Amino acid sequence: MHECPYVSECALFRRTLDGLPDVAWLMKEKHCKRDYMGCALYRISEAIGKENVPEGLFPNQVARAQSLICDFLRQEEHSADGTVDGPA
Repeated sequence: MHECPYVSECALFRRTLDGLPDVAWLMKEKHCKRDYMGCALYRISEAIGKENVPEGLFPNQVARAQSLICDFLRQEEHSADGTVDGPA
């Protein structure tokens, strides 16, 4: 079984779980080594770049991740065509 390609630079372990080694180990076992493709952080990293993973996002927050991805892509689309979101 393969490990998540972002595990060594994952925001969850660099920031959120820093200082909680037991919790970090359990989360790595479950999300980074077994089901990383279902991880919210992995999905954002793949779709819009690891620099766009928000602090405090947890692996099981897939719906939030999908919303962030959609918002980011919508914003990028508007930037590309010169439109701006907001009241008409």
